This record gives sequence, C-alpha cells and structure tokens, in this order.
Amino acid sequence: MTSADHVLVPFEGSSLSVKALETALAHHQNAEITVLHVCNPVTSEVGLVELFRLADGAPPGSISESIWTDWYERVRERSADVLEVAAELAEDRDREIRTETAFGDPDREIVEFAERDDIDLIVMGSHTRTGMARIWLGSVADRVVRTAPVPVMIVR
Repeated sequence: MTSADHVLVPFEGSSLSVKALETALAHHQNAEITVLHVCNPVTSEVGLVELFRLADGAPPGSISESIWTDWYERVRERSADVLEVAAELAEDRDREIRTETAFGDPDREIVEFAERDDIDLIVMGSHTRTGMARIWLGSVADRVVRTAPVPVMIVR
C-alpha cells in the first residue's frame, strides 16, 4: 500500500465512491483526506434539463440571471447533500475529512485538483455509470488514470 500524506477521493455518492472513501480512510489513517464532488452541468441530476425546465424552454442566451442563480443553488445543494454523506461516513470512523466542490468535466477537475492541491494519491471507484452511458461517455476513472500526476488507486 502506497504511503500518502494527502489523499483525494472523488465522490458522487455511488456505492463505489463510498467504497473508495472507506478504503482511503482505512488504509491511509494518518493522511489528510479531501473528498471532491464534481458537479457536471451536463450530466448531473440537476443538469441542463433542470435548467431548461426552470427557464420554461427558453434558449440559454435568453435565460434570466435569477433562473441561472436558482439552478446554481440547486446544484450546490445537491453537492452539499452528497458531501454530507461523505462527512458522516468519516465521522462514523472517527476521522475528519475536508470536502470540496468543483464544477466542470469530472476527470479534468479531478486531475487539476490533484495538481493544484499537492495530492499524493487519488482513490476512486472504477466507474459510476453502467451500460450505454459508460460506453458513450467513457470512463472518468480511465481518463484520470491516464492523465493524473500522481498514483491512482481504483476500487472495484
């Protein structure tokens, strides 16, 4: 097992991201653990479909600032809920974690966070999607493994 001072755990609330966090907490007891939830505006539960529903089908350039603000707040609330699960999991194991939210393409945000925040190891689930969505969108884990500046532990 690789020794690490600062471990990044991408977390979206799936069973594999929970398993990844549990693994990081168990195997890196002396490390600082940062849990990162990446909000992808295109694929998130409160994604663009929700934005267009709020805008009553108006094209993006004509959407009022208040609708964008409402949508952004819904995305932030969803992220807070996801990160609350991670914080409770750590608390149940008498550990403290740092939680962060990023907006954008998940693999790019994970890699950039690792570069920017002096991360020694990324621990993440092997996938979050199944079936055609995984084939069509590709695997975030695959792209992180190929581009990360640090070792990546994949949990299955």
